[in-house]
Amino acid sequence: MPPLAVAAAYEVQGQLQGPYRVDRVVDGDTLRVLVVPGTLGATGATRDSLPVRLVGIDTPETRKPGAAVQAYGPEATEFVVDLLAGREVYLELDLDAYDRYERLLAYVYYRDAAGAWLAPDGRRYSQVNLAVAQAGLAQPMTIQPNSRYADLYVAAVRSAREEGRGMWAGVLTAAGPDSCPTSGVYFSEYVEGSGNNKALEVYNGTAASIDLACLTVEMYFNGATTAGFGVALVGELPPGAAFVLWHEAAGAGLLAAVADLPFSQRSGFGWFNGNDAVVLRGPAGVLDRIGAIGEEPPSGYWGREARTKDHTLRRAAGVATGDPKAHAPFDPAVEWVEYPRDTFGGLGER
Repeated sequence: MPPLAVAAAYEVQGQLQGPYRVDRVVDGDTLRVLVVPGTLGATGATRDSLPVRLVGIDTPETRKPGAAVQAYGPEATEFVVDLLAGREVYLELDLDAYDRYERLLAYVYYRDAAGAWLAPDGRRYSQVNLAVAQAGLAQPMTIQPNSRYADLYVAAVRSAREEGRGMWAGVLTAAGPDSCPTSGVYFSEYVEGSGNNKALEVYNGTAASIDLACLTVEMYFNGATTAGFGVALVGELPPGAAFVLWHEAAGAGLLAAVADLPFSQRSGFGWFNGNDAVVLRGPAGVLDRIGAIGEEPPSGYWGREARTKDHTLRRAAGVATGDPKAHAPFDPAVEWVEYPRDTFGGLGER
């Protein structure tokens, strides 16, 4: 093979499987590929096509039962349809091959002589996951242990938001963020309500704007010592402002409460329950926590006077920094005030 005229920007770290013909594009982060009839799926049943979920990104919903089509969902779908028209795809798997919906989890590529990705076979490819993020049609979403290119997607979404591409057009951001915070940024509200009524408010108590891309919200399920789900935050947050991360499948009341917030971000998939620890992490370590990593409270929640299950918790007045001791015993009554389940009125107003 002759030498490439321009060095590749990225290297494919795993082995590519394929090529596969695309059966159809389901939405911006899911497609179906045709396989040899009789191929075994996640449950061992034979298949002639498999659903593929793009790892590391999350596009607005268009086909969730009982849910409205979200803004820029159709645009994300159309983008992938146009990108893959007439093309075969190649799949790179990470550590977990399937999700709970029996979808194959993959980084999806197509052959492209001018592509930015160089594979072990010496050929050039373009990656669909990254392209969707760069177009401003997705948020970053990391579900461990599949995090091989997570930093690339975070950077791509941040760039798209700064430049107002896709769904970030017209989104308000603060100008001139300083360095990543080491203190003074913390959880100020926690919603663990009915169904998927779940949200986390992060408050910037420093004197400077912060780059949210420095921060990750991690969720530790059922006493685990490693995070089972992580959400990389996106955008910039001015001093004295609050940012809300909310579950995309929340009910109408919570969705209405976050609809007009200037600093917010949605995320999907499995979120915390009252017995799961939640951590706000920066590059220097833990900034704040709710619950204790490695502990599963026997009652199913932490606290007696204030409880982490079926309640909203707000940080008490006078608390001006987070609690970085993520493995220490946790009693919400020390720094939090309890409100009834499905209380959303204070989100974004620390």
